[in-house]
Formats: sequence, structure tokens, C-alpha cells
Amino acid sequence: MDALLQSQIFFFIASIATIVLAILAGIALWHISRVAKNAHRVSDSIQNELTTIVSHVAGAREHIEDIMLSIKNAIIQKTSPHQDMNTRKKTSKTNKK
Repeated sequence: MDALLQSQIFFFIASIATIVLAILAGIALWHISRVAKNAHRVSDSIQNELTTIVSHVAGAREHIEDIMLSIKNAIIQKTSPHQDMNTRKKTSKTNKK
């Protein structure tokens, strides 16, 4: 076989292989871009849900802080030394009479 004919066959096959590989690469890139878009949508959804969760946790935290403050105030009022001294003075005056 003539060397020129062999080189032409080689370049024809190489050209077809290059075209097929380029088409396959294009298809792969198209699929990768679809996956990236889906990942972006999922990321946005997660970010929105996290923002909602953070606001709910902040609201719950404020509510718990209010409850703890009211419990603290109730405990302070019940165990206040001022009330005990007033009560003691009244009882000691009644006991002396």
C-alpha cells in the first residue's frame, strides 16, 4: 500500500475520532451543567431553610429568656430577705405582747 494512501486513511480516522470525542465532551459538559444547576437550586433551598430555622431559633431563644427572667423574678420575690425581715418583725412584735 502506498504511504500517501496510508497517511490519508490515518488522518481520516483521526479526524472522525476527534469529532466523536468532541461530541462526547459536549454531551458530558451539558450533563455537568445540569448537575451544577440542580446543585445551585438545592443550595438556595437549603440556605432559605437555614434562614428560616435561624429566625425560629432566635424567636424561641427570646421566649425562653423571657420565661427564665420571669422565673428568676418569681424566685427572687419569694426568697427576698426584705420580706423575711418584715415578717420576722411582725411576728416578734406579736410574740412580745
